[in-house]
Amino acid sequence: MTQKTQGECIGCKKMYAGAHAGQHLLKCEDIKDFLDIQAPSGQGYMLKVACAHQPNIYWMFITVPANAKLSYLDSFLRTTWLECCGHLSAFAIQGISYCISTDMGERSMEKKVDKIFFPGLSFKYTYDFGSSTDLQMKVIDTVEACSSKEINVLMQNEAPVFKCEICKKDASRICSYCFETVCEKCMPSHECVKNEEDDSMMLLLVNSPRVGVCGYDGF
Repeated sequence: MTQKTQGECIGCKKMYAGAHAGQHLLKCEDIKDFLDIQAPSGQGYMLKVACAHQPNIYWMFITVPANAKLSYLDSFLRTTWLECCGHLSAFAIQGISYCISTDMGERSMEKKVDKIFFPGLSFKYTYDFGSSTDLQMKVIDTVEACSSKEINVLMQNEAPVFKCEICKKDASRICSYCFETVCEKCMPSHECVKNEEDDSMMLLLVNSPRVGVCGYDGF
């Protein structure tokens, strides 16, 4: 069975799975109160962000100010979920690639989101074009009371629990070679560690779609 995670609403503190969170957030009075106290505030957008390959495990709902640039959203995604070695990244929106450097793509990330976003828009984001982490994103709706200065996380998946491949207890490490998960006690017995006589490939099991990739440790 495919694992699914839940997340806590920042307003009412109730738990929801990612598939139902968007509908809740649009109706939650506590979320409306949370957004109303943002100062200064203005119009923005509610977005769902999810790992393209594991959308039921890694996901979040955020508000993005209408006056924000794509480069600000890029910076948020890097800081929150992805940054490891300063890799390149790009948004793919309606057939157009938006990149930090226009030498890489058709358009610059300096474009403001209110010139691009609309409710129902689905698009993609890629971090690192070698060992890529791909996100799928969707504009859920407009938000009338939204922080005009920063991106707010309204709901995010709780850390998924993975089992040790050896003893079946909760795991704390993931192998960047084979992506098996193990606990600290069983780590020396993991096949890749024994073969390499080294455990440097055993990365911390962190709450991110980039877990286990390119030395990412979440810090």
